[in-house]
Amino acid sequence: MQRRFLTAFWLILAMACAPAFANDKAPAAGAVMHPEDMASRFNTLYAAGDIEGLVALFEPQALLRVGDSAPVHGRDAIRDALKGFIAPGAVMETTHIDVLEHDGLAFVSTRWRIHGALEMEGTSREVLRRQPDGRWLYAIDLPEPKG
Repeated sequence: MQRRFLTAFWLILAMACAPAFANDKAPAAGAVMHPEDMASRFNTLYAAGDIEGLVALFEPQALLRVGDSAPVHGRDAIRDALKGFIAPGAVMETTHIDVLEHDGLAFVSTRWRIHGALEMEGTSREVLRRQPDGRWLYAIDLPEPKG
């Protein structure tokens, strides 16, 4: 009798908890879980020429403005804008200037340099937002190439 009760108890408990676990989506492998890790992840995807991986680092309605160009909104427009900065064999190096995090938002400022098949350098100011699953994505990215 006690064994049947315990079996029924655990079965009911498992059924009650199942919806909570079913909706608990873990971030994908390679997800940026700390704002200070975004530049490294971006550099890795950039070196691989992985445009879709780069675009996935942005929120669906994120804003990107490169230098004095007009800002673009959304992943499709960001994909098109990034294509002009991808070159096979190019490598990006980044140095943090500042990382400030508060209440699910982070301001990140970096110096970057692209070398190899493409030569370019500059600074970037970025706003990242923590997502419900714990990942951080770009909400705003403002790279400023020099020259």
